Amino acid sequence: MPISQEDDCYLNANQIMARYGQCSHMWIIRRQADSGFPAAVYFGRNRFWKISDLIAWERKQAAKPAPVNFAKHKPPQAKVKKKRAA
Repeated sequence: MPISQEDDCYLNANQIMARYGQCSHMWIIRRQADSGFPAAVYFGRNRFWKISDLIAWERKQAAKPAPVNFAKHKPPQAKVKKKRAA
């Protein structure tokens, strides 16, 4: 029987951390703040995420161009020797 939207599976916080490479709780919070990571659904005190929301977020992230790290692309600085006072 195929899974419909109504029967969507949920992942808990530990499963989310394992899915994204043993990330931390703070990683999840930062992704929610800066890249639209799906919001959790609370069942009591426990957080869960719909797997369909996670897959949609992953596809959206894959479609984005990779950020350029300008620190790696700086031209080399010329070294200037200082003259010592005699």
